[in-house]
Amino acid sequence: MTRPRLLGIGFAVVSLAFAACGKSNNSTPAPVASSTPISTISPTVVTSPCVNAAVAYEPDNGNGGLTGVQTVRYESSNQTLCGAAPATPQAVAFGAPVGSLAFAPDASVAIALLRGNGPNYNLAQDVFGAAFGQITPVGATYPLDTMPTPASSASPTALPTIPDASSVTIVGTASQAVALTTGPGASAIVALTSLTQAPPIYGSNIPFAAPSYSMSPQFRSRSIVQASPDGATLLLRGSGDLVSFEIALVASGFQFNAVASDATLGSGVVLRGRGNIAFSPVAGAGRALVGGTSSGGGSTLTLVTGLPKAITRSSTLTLPGNINSIVIDASGTYGYVATDAGIVTVKGVNAPALSVVTPGFLGMANGTNVLPFTNCNAQSALLTQVQGIGLSADGNFLVALGTQPGTACASARNASVVAIPFSPTAGVTPSPSPAPAPGSSSTPAPKSFVQNNVIGPPAAVDDFLVR
Repeated sequence: MTRPRLLGIGFAVVSLAFAACGKSNNSTPAPVASSTPISTISPTVVTSPCVNAAVAYEPDNGNGGLTGVQTVRYESSNQTLCGAAPATPQAVAFGAPVGSLAFAPDASVAIALLRGNGPNYNLAQDVFGAAFGQITPVGATYPLDTMPTPASSASPTALPTIPDASSVTIVGTASQAVALTTGPGASAIVALTSLTQAPPIYGSNIPFAAPSYSMSPQFRSRSIVQASPDGATLLLRGSGDLVSFEIALVASGFQFNAVASDATLGSGVVLRGRGNIAFSPVAGAGRALVGGTSSGGGSTLTLVTGLPKAITRSSTLTLPGNINSIVIDASGTYGYVATDAGIVTVKGVNAPALSVVTPGFLGMANGTNVLPFTNCNAQSALLTQVQGIGLSADGNFLVALGTQPGTACASARNASVVAIPFSPTAGVTPSPSPAPAPGSSSTPAPKSFVQNNVIGPPAAVDDFLVR
């Protein structure tokens, strides 16, 4: 059976130099999806209430000790935190170090970026089982640094390569999903299809320059690409700018219209992973939180509205520490920001202006929240340097990855994952559950979950993924 060239990519653009605002109707025809059945993976028989789809993922990033993705199971099927964690997190082995991992919004498909020969991440591999919390790398890898074979005779003649892929995102779901990736040194966003039937194949690309437009400057490093959960917006971010694409579904596939850019909302440094970008999960909201600025303001948080057609800087805050990762709650009201000074909660993501929630949910006057936990050395510690953050799919738990500076574990894996109960409607920790009645056999729900001996990400990497 011939594998499908599933949903491909077309593009139409607006001049990003903004000297002129005339739209172009140019588009690149792309392959249309075929009716090939979807490959699936079946869930393992559940033998524990903590074996379910609620999992936190952290790729190894070539940091040693394992080759693959660490998995932390923090929530039970009873919607309470799991009890004691294993000494080290479970891991899913891949054939090479993993840099970034991306899921479709419904976790129907997933893809990973792997290291090739040398230091760069230039391989892409399909990942099955994300919907069940049991990821598995499947099939051969796709070489992103090799000139691709055109997916159709209509593909552009100057096909791009990505020597070092630093970010990946997925638009669409199941058999209609497309993975988009880019990295430093790339001249385009490359689209991969066949995410349900390994291996991935080249679909098309969204170039940084074409006869109808040219990003200015054309060859600036743009290392981050992220799609909104509703599939309406694609943001491309480099150290010196932020570019917005409007996504449309047309007869030939997905079409990307470059409609706005902002030269102040670059990252300042080259980031990897999600690039300190978080979209409001509310469909049609057109809002995102962006951490950092082109001028190096690493503690600056900006509320961007008007997406995808505009990048409007509606509100800006300066937080107590450098921003490492961001997540927005399901209502699109609160943002939770991982910083070098702890977790900061902001409200007003759905309003005209942001504000820090003070005092913080742990009582600190300036709004920072430093989670207490017991570290790998059985000592009381504080999760001061937070490198990643996420919310459980049900919104009941806040999950953070980080460390207390100076921690040295015997395993040399010095990071920890800490999960706490959380109110999805109030942006604070809920009131403690009442103690069991005298003589009751019930056990109070854990107040926190801690997994020690985690390999943390390198600096400037935002890749902690929570489901």
